[in-house]
Amino acid sequence: MKKLLIENREQQLPWAKRGWLASEDYYAFWGAVLAGDDLRDRMDGRQIADIGAGNGRIWQAALEQGLEPDGLRLIDPDLGVAPELAARPDVIAQKNALEEVAPVTADVALFKQSFHLIYNKFGSEMFDLVQADTYLTFAMPKEIEWPASEAFMDLYRPTYLDYHQIIEASGKTVVEENCYEYAVQMARSEWIAMLEHRFVSCLAECDEKFIADEINWAMHNLPEELVFNDTLECLIFE
Repeated sequence: MKKLLIENREQQLPWAKRGWLASEDYYAFWGAVLAGDDLRDRMDGRQIADIGAGNGRIWQAALEQGLEPDGLRLIDPDLGVAPELAARPDVIAQKNALEEVAPVTADVALFKQSFHLIYNKFGSEMFDLVQADTYLTFAMPKEIEWPASEAFMDLYRPTYLDYHQIIEASGKTVVEENCYEYAVQMARSEWIAMLEHRFVSCLAECDEKFIADEINWAMHNLPEELVFNDTLECLIFE
C-alpha cells in the first residue's frame, strides 16, 4: 500500500487547542471503543477510511489495544496525523479535503463527530465519495452535558442533524446503535481556553462578541472545577 507522509502541524484556528479531546485518556478511551467487542468484528481484517481523523491518535490507541485492520486511510483537512502512525506501512495519511481524494473505496467508513459537516457540504453525495459497505458515525446528541449557555445551545442544536432521517433518505439502513460516555473533569480555565479557540465546529464562524459573551457567562456561572460527560451516539448503517 502506498504511503503519503504529511507534515505534523496544527492550525491555530479553529480547533487547535482541543482540551480533553486531545488528552491521552481520551485517546485510550476511544481506542478501547474501536478495539472493543461492539465494533471489532467490523474492523479486523478490513479496509477502513476515517473521514475527519484528526491526528489519528485514537487509531494509534486502538492498534495498541489489539485492533487488526487490513489498512487505514486517515483523511483530515485540519490536523496532521501523528508521524509514528503515518509511518506505518498499513496507513495512508492524507491532509486533504474529502473531495480531493475521492472516491475513497473501503470496507468500513467512519465519521467521528464530522458527519454533519460532511453532509452539510455534500448531502447524500457523500456516500458516492466514500464507497463502503458499512458506515459508522459517532454523533454528538442535540442536548449535551457540556457547561454551555442557552445562547451556545441555540447555536449548537441546528448544526446537529436528524441522522436517522438522513440515513433513510440516502437508502441506507441502521443496523446497530450504541452510546458511549467519556467522563470529563477539567478546570473552568481550560473550558474558557477551549471557547477562545472555538474548539467545536458550531463556534467556527461566530463573531468575537459571541465568544466574549460566552466566556463572561462561564466566569459568572460555572464552578472552578467542572465535571460532565462527553456523550457520542454510534450509528452503524449499511
